[in-house]
Amino acid sequence: MAELMEVMADAVRRAGGEATSCEGLVPIEVADEVYVVVPHEYYAVVPTHLQPSVQVRRCMIGLCVEHPGTKTFETVVERSHDLGGMVATSAEAVTELRRRGIRAERFVLGYSPLWDHWGGREAERAVDIAYLGTLDARRTTFVARWTESLWPWRTRLLMPPHEPMTRSRPYFLMGEDKWRHLTDSKLLINLHREGSHALEWVRVLEAICNGCVVVTERSTGCAPLVPGVHLVMGRPGTLGVLASTLLRHPEQLAAVRTAAYETCREELDMGESARRLLELAGRLSGGAISRREVTALLTLPPQGLMAMDERIPIAIQPAPPGGSSADALHQAVWRLMREDARARGPVDDPLRVEHQPASAVAAVDALVIGGVDDPKNSECVRSLGRQTGGVLLGLRTAVDGVGLDGPVAPDSAETRSDLSFKGGWSEVRHRIPVGRGYLLNEALRTVRAPLTLVLRPDMRLFPPAVERLVEALGSTGAQAAFTLIRCEGTSLENALPPEGRRLARFPYLGSGFLISTEVLRGMGGYSEDGALEGLEDHDFWCRFTERGFTAAFLPEILIDRRTSRATTVRPVDVDPWSSWNQLRQRSPTLHGS
Repeated sequence: MAELMEVMADAVRRAGGEATSCEGLVPIEVADEVYVVVPHEYYAVVPTHLQPSVQVRRCMIGLCVEHPGTKTFETVVERSHDLGGMVATSAEAVTELRRRGIRAERFVLGYSPLWDHWGGREAERAVDIAYLGTLDARRTTFVARWTESLWPWRTRLLMPPHEPMTRSRPYFLMGEDKWRHLTDSKLLINLHREGSHALEWVRVLEAICNGCVVVTERSTGCAPLVPGVHLVMGRPGTLGVLASTLLRHPEQLAAVRTAAYETCREELDMGESARRLLELAGRLSGGAISRREVTALLTLPPQGLMAMDERIPIAIQPAPPGGSSADALHQAVWRLMREDARARGPVDDPLRVEHQPASAVAAVDALVIGGVDDPKNSECVRSLGRQTGGVLLGLRTAVDGVGLDGPVAPDSAETRSDLSFKGGWSEVRHRIPVGRGYLLNEALRTVRAPLTLVLRPDMRLFPPAVERLVEALGSTGAQAAFTLIRCEGTSLENALPPEGRRLARFPYLGSGFLISTEVLRGMGGYSEDGALEGLEDHDFWCRFTERGFTAAFLPEILIDRRTSRATTVRPVDVDPWSSWNQLRQRSPTLHGS
């Protein structure tokens, strides 16, 4: 919003008026300027006692950048009835605002030199497909469906939660970071949010001004842009295929890029809209237009008011005094199970098979951990055998609860002798459930490679996954690297990097990451506490972040996961309070305890 405000202020100045963009508060009482505010943002962060009086609001202009059919548009409507005027960036918004009794005029967005960091100069672009859009269920579903079309390309899929942003982050770009990203991207895929159908003009113009071709779902109000000439349109489920097809025809991609940029510069001028904004300001102030200053005001929220995404709730309140009966019961069950296993002696001896070549040391050892499926026959291991890039792989697998009656010979002919596993392989199989954390630590002891890839057996890696993870780790200096994961074909996991403020609230990161073996061992591996069964990955990321380590976030979908359903009741399922308090004890600084 701050960037858009400055673009509009610049257009007003070019039209001969005075305009200032700033951050702050509208005066509570009489103002000597006309202020333009974004209602759904301004009123969300300004306390009631600091909001302007009715008299001042009648000399304010609201800027609507939201589209009918979204929750934020409804907030705009709610906050705009007593404003002196309203301008909207889409024709659909103007129509709907007027229908609701709000006097609104169109501010037609167009070319701005402040957006143009490309200048029409041809250059190499490292990113094939970009995506910029806040997280919501509809968008996430379609992005997940495009996976098979996207993974062969270099993609950057940034999906921040819908919350105020005051700086660039790994999943949200502002200012120079955004312009650099768009000038480095060949095309941008665009999806509508919630129930909107109108073209997202700000995002589209930012892309076109930087030579980034737009592939969008069918939109209304796109004139003078012509589908098939200045941008590509299609049904949301087909956008991945359309983008992939366009990338395979670079001459057509270049034609769309040039046509869109030239049309934007020649036909989309903001001068007339800027003059109408000045006229509106003049009417509200009762003064001369030429002497009236329009102030574009945006207030950024203090950190304490940052909204949190709580789509994945978990109980975090302290356990009742004296502990929980459910917690005591589950701890007793786990203790008895382990004691019974030890009492049976040889029955608990795991089957161990290992092939460790003396000469070849893998660059990466992949740990395939957990579940009752035999991992050597899993699609996960097969996908590791199909990795590209020449990274020498080792394989370490461990499972429990397989109930073996006797030794089982490894299938060395099919997967273990694959060239990708010349770095060696090992397998541990337990007859009884010993827990995923225990299995991972046991397999970790056999790792020889400097880097460890932690996976689940229900994951399938696309061919460039390991190569790109290694590349990200080496180029960033981070201690770990992870990628987006498509889950059951319709949702995404690992969409945000580890941040203490989020990890302290809910679990959102899992396996599917590459880490320095030294760091993983230095952290003590994974928790073996039965109370954290099912939260082992979350506990790992909490401790990782609390120690000040950093993770490189690859905004590409490089892993596909068929979710394994829990077949037994875990302590966290029955008594999340106790499990969460156990997490707080293991990373007290992060959780503020």
